[in-house]
Amino acid sequence: MLPVHQRVGGVASRPCGARMRLRRSIRLPERPGTCPRTSTPAISRSPRRETGFRAETEMRLLVAAPLVAQRATAGAALLMDGAVDSLPGLPGDQLLTAGSGLIHAARASVQHGRAYSSFLWPVGGRHAPDGHERVTVLNAADEGRPLLSAIVLLSPPAHLHGLTPRELEVLGLIIEGCSNREIARRLIVAARTVAAHLEHILVKLEASSRTLAAVRAEREGLYVPGESLHAEESRDEAVHRLD
Repeated sequence: MLPVHQRVGGVASRPCGARMRLRRSIRLPERPGTCPRTSTPAISRSPRRETGFRAETEMRLLVAAPLVAQRATAGAALLMDGAVDSLPGLPGDQLLTAGSGLIHAARASVQHGRAYSSFLWPVGGRHAPDGHERVTVLNAADEGRPLLSAIVLLSPPAHLHGLTPRELEVLGLIIEGCSNREIARRLIVAARTVAAHLEHILVKLEASSRTLAAVRAEREGLYVPGESLHAEESRDEAVHRLD
């Protein structure tokens, strides 16, 4: 007999633990038309969210694509077979010819899986005697477009924060992960010269470290990729062979 304080309406009530054990011992019949109960619920889980950087990149692509297209002065389509084709409504450009350093840099961006990338390219030679072109690469690879790899657009550059052509090259090599010594070797300058360029870059981009400067430069397209150096070296080698 249970104590009086455990009786409810004249019926002895069982402690909570006893009720739970009783429920576990009883197998309830399945209702007609329902799926059998399993240990793992048959619920389709939503895919994991993209990382913040990738989500931001995709959003910037949606916002930037129509704006860049409006300002574009030239463009080209990169095909999967390595060819370069014209874009309807936009003229071509000598920088966009197949095999050029710019096209090589654009393909490298696509191969890295970037949906959107932007960088600067020197006009008239490595030291940009005629300024820079803004290069925008839109990754167009899709199952529905088996032939198209990417779209490359040229447009006038925006505010460069006073960065010199050499500082833009240094930023491109920093983004590639080069140390000051490696940058000095690539640019054929002294290491202290690279350090001086870096100090000026930090001031102009209001960055406290080379890492933050590289992040901002890559995000805003304020750099010249290392492929421009390779293109210049290839031209020099071709000239020497002709001589």
